[in-house]
Amino acid sequence: MTLSEALIKKGLKKNVVAKALNINPNNIKRYEDLEKRSVEELRIIASAIGENLSFLIGEKLSIDTSSESELKQLLLQQNELIKEKDRQIDRLLTLLEKK
Repeated sequence: MTLSEALIKKGLKKNVVAKALNINPNNIKRYEDLEKRSVEELRIIASAIGENLSFLIGEKLSIDTSSESELKQLLLQQNELIKEKDRQIDRLLTLLEKK
């Protein structure tokens, strides 16, 4: 999957990713080929578009196996962040229900 394909699927603009990567939007074209991006950059992109790494990686992306443990760790961290966001949403819903 390319960055453009991911953004189209999510209905988002490239500026969202540029801001997350802290780069000038004019430079986002360098990130089009996701196979050339680091695991950390992929994590930032996935987070910016509200997805996990598996959404971006798919079967076409070939990640160096030396970074497999790093990828697993990042996926675990991503899952923990998702769980924490779910807990926060539950707390907010509980507060709203009390009003």
